Amino acid sequence: MKIIVRISFLIIVFSLVSFAQGPTDAKRNPLIVIPGLAGSTLVNKRTKETIWVRFSAGKTDDLELPYSGNLSGSRDELVAGDIVERVKIFKFLPQVSVYEGLVNFLEKKAVYKRKAWNEAITSEDQNVYFVYAYDWRRDTVENARHLIERIEEFKTRTKNPNLKFDIVAHSLGGLISRYAAMYGKSDLQVKPAPTWYGAKHLERIFIIGTPNEGTMSALSTLNSGVAINLPAGKFYPQFLGREVAFSMPSMFQLLPHGKSARFLDENLNPLSLDIYDPVVWNKYGWSILADEKLAARFDKNDRIEIENYLRAALLRARRFHESLDVKSDIPASIKFFAFGSDCKKTIDSAILVFDPEKKKWKTLTSGDSFNNSKGERVPFEKVQEKVYAEGDGTVTRRSLFAETISGLIGQNPFLSTVNDSNSKLVCEGHAALPANRMLQESFATIQGLQLTH
Repeated sequence: MKIIVRISFLIIVFSLVSFAQGPTDAKRNPLIVIPGLAGSTLVNKRTKETIWVRFSAGKTDDLELPYSGNLSGSRDELVAGDIVERVKIFKFLPQVSVYEGLVNFLEKKAVYKRKAWNEAITSEDQNVYFVYAYDWRRDTVENARHLIERIEEFKTRTKNPNLKFDIVAHSLGGLISRYAAMYGKSDLQVKPAPTWYGAKHLERIFIIGTPNEGTMSALSTLNSGVAINLPAGKFYPQFLGREVAFSMPSMFQLLPHGKSARFLDENLNPLSLDIYDPVVWNKYGWSILADEKLAARFDKNDRIEIENYLRAALLRARRFHESLDVKSDIPASIKFFAFGSDCKKTIDSAILVFDPEKKKWKTLTSGDSFNNSKGERVPFEKVQEKVYAEGDGTVTRRSLFAETISGLIGQNPFLSTVNDSNSKLVCEGHAALPANRMLQESFATIQGLQLTH
């Protein structure tokens, strides 16, 4: 993806698990499927018009949230609908399968039966799954809290207090799962202290391609908007522009964590800066107000509100990252399994170069060669060596396994150990990870399931 920098914003989105499992005599925990960024449809709750997935503005809505320093009150009329199964990008191209493969697999091959959250599990329902659709634009903590509320409402209504769920979550869905497990319905605190509230509801959590230390692709998207890769080149739809990404609190929470964010100067030497500081964002032109065309849309009061929003979103991101990175005793009753890739070139650093002619900074996240402030060309090979790391093309291995944070706190913040029993690496791109056969087999083995052919 270049999280949302490529069709990844869609496909990160559109890819989730097609785990191959066969029937077994043992009763399984109910399964919750949590899609990644943009993997849930968004519908206007008043008009019922579907706003996402579509590639043109709706009659009354677009995807840009209103800007407010009060993030919890920054809402529109869109609500989550269902998991995205198929999407048509252009009229002259065929539909793209999104979660259709997962749904078909669960229901036809794995003998799972989909249940709505307002239904009950009967004695005949040995293998059921639920979909947790959510507004992926909004705060990740808010979505984690709603997940726990959904689970508790179900358990109370069905009078099944001891029921536990397993989770399969892709990318952003993995961060929702982690926070739900660690904090339940609690909000962010200045000094985070995990209660592991979710352990009474959850047993096994499979996270796939999850950016546990964030991804530099999020910063790229905040600066450039969403790029869809096509055979003829990159396509930047106006409907998925920079202002949409900037209005999403979740996008800030996908940024590289402060302790692991990597920046380089024009000589490719490490550059120290605070990624959560609004002054830094204004200096390097990362705020949408640095874009003259976008800034022209707003009057003076709007611009003040955008500045308030930026401060609030960055503070929220800092506290969210700190809450995930804290050292804590992980209950033995809950198990995490991290699946990902380490064979794809993945942007791990951003290069900051001052343009003396335009008198402003450029942020480079493409890995291409560039001219420094003296007009000298920095070779492509040297840039590649410095900015890329092993990963899945969107999320580095370092981020997937929280390696930097683990080294700093002396403990992996969500895995008791990283070994063959709870982690799996394959050679695959971010979007295709959930459908990887080896990961499917690993999932089935951990769950004690037999594969069908």
